[in-house]
Amino acid sequence: LLRHVFYYYLISFKYSNYSMLAKYCPRCNKPFECQLANIAECQCAKVKVSPSLKKWLATHFDNCLCSNCLIQLAEIDRIAQIIPFPKENKDIVMKYHYYIDAGKYVFTELYHYQKNHCCGNKCRHCVYGTQLK
Repeated sequence: LLRHVFYYYLISFKYSNYSMLAKYCPRCNKPFECQLANIAECQCAKVKVSPSLKKWLATHFDNCLCSNCLIQLAEIDRIAQIIPFPKENKDIVMKYHYYIDAGKYVFTELYHYQKNHCCGNKCRHCVYGTQLK
């Protein structure tokens, strides 16, 4: 954690004249640069985000995500518009909502995204980033 804080301040100071801010993505924990003063040039501005994903992001994250995570979530959101969240167990779709690994059911990122809350169990395909913490 100390290394992350030091890196954050070092990069922030180095790029302060260019209005760039070094951040760590809260979902994947990888560093990226945020351009607050020139949002049109920021890495996030290049990703098309639907209104439903914007709402989901505002609900679950209080900081910027890297472009890779935004791209992944945009694709999950696109699929979520086509395949509805299962209301009953019989509605769960294999491959989209889960798969079986060594005889165990593993929920996918789509399922966790549609569930709309984190259970805190550090799931393998957690879309909230808790498997990294």
